[in-house]
Amino acid sequence: MGVDSMRVLNIDIDGVVADLLTPWLDYYNSRTGESIKKSDITCWDLEDCLQHKEVIREFLYLPGVYRNLEVIGNAKKVLKELNKDFKLQFVTATPHHARDDRLYWVQKHFPYIKDIYFAEDKSTIKADLLLDDRPKNLISFPGIKVCFDHEYNKNVPVAHYRVKDIEEFFRLVYRFWG
Repeated sequence: MGVDSMRVLNIDIDGVVADLLTPWLDYYNSRTGESIKKSDITCWDLEDCLQHKEVIREFLYLPGVYRNLEVIGNAKKVLKELNKDFKLQFVTATPHHARDDRLYWVQKHFPYIKDIYFAEDKSTIKADLLLDDRPKNLISFPGIKVCFDHEYNKNVPVAHYRVKDIEEFFRLVYRFWG
């Protein structure tokens, strides 16, 4: 199949293939003395869930935050397989000041994904499908909506499909277009 005829999959980064929440909570807990766990986060915007808003914001401006994130699960392996049959595009709302670190991270972990879009409104990036963890992004996307399941988005019915991990996403994609 030629590149032009391939299905296009838009994939969010943070919360889908990069674990931003673990270091964020580690930082938050170390600065506040609290013991917040991932399971305590029940809304997407941490400022709506946690008390110390200034600590939440300052984490995102720490040097190297976006450069040093861990890859979630088997995302490297699974996306490399998907890349054989689909055009993969990363679509991220990474803050402007951290975009160089984000590009470094993508090149290090996913060098075969060449299309990276920085967009607050992900519905503007054309694709057949969007995999995202943020309800707002899924609501506005015109194609197939797949929610990457987390505690903070469990009660938001905005997606056509919901997956608990990248392997389940892989099976879903091949169910559509395998």
